Amino acid sequence: MMAVVAILLILGAMASPSLMRAIRSYRLESSTRQIADILKRTRYEAMRRNQRIATAYQGPTGARGAELGIDFNMNGTLDTGEPRAQMPPYLLIYEWSYAPYEVSWPDYTNTMLGTTITFGPDGTALEQSGGNWQLASNIPSVYLYTWVGDNYIVTVTPAGNVKSWKLTMAPPWGWQQMR
Repeated sequence: MMAVVAILLILGAMASPSLMRAIRSYRLESSTRQIADILKRTRYEAMRRNQRIATAYQGPTGARGAELGIDFNMNGTLDTGEPRAQMPPYLLIYEWSYAPYEVSWPDYTNTMLGTTITFGPDGTALEQSGGNWQLASNIPSVYLYTWVGDNYIVTVTPAGNVKSWKLTMAPPWGWQQMR
């Protein structure tokens, strides 16, 4: 009986790192999907209300992770009642521009930190230039990763299409669009 318990404890100790890695990967993929959903809903709300609507990013505080939400009144902060996606506290948001190989380098910017992603009444991604709103000249994106090596990205084309990507290190190599 003790031999069986000892074998089970050894097997459990061997399996726990893989289990923890799988849980972290699942949470990261879930956060990526939540961010994509918030961006899609922001675009939908802008078209439904026939007005500009932006996202707002709230950095991590204490043990809480960062939040991305819909800023209906466009005041730059997430107010009570505004939809938001909560990210795990260990999740890192990359500050440097990087993109899937399908996206050309000069057109890509990571607009997650310190700025917002704004959608117009027609569902297009907008940017403010000289006090005027115009079609985004880049591809706004959110790049998420963990130290374990999981990499995900959510991109928004100037036309307003939101796409999620995952970096795979096995065939087929590279960035694969998530379904």
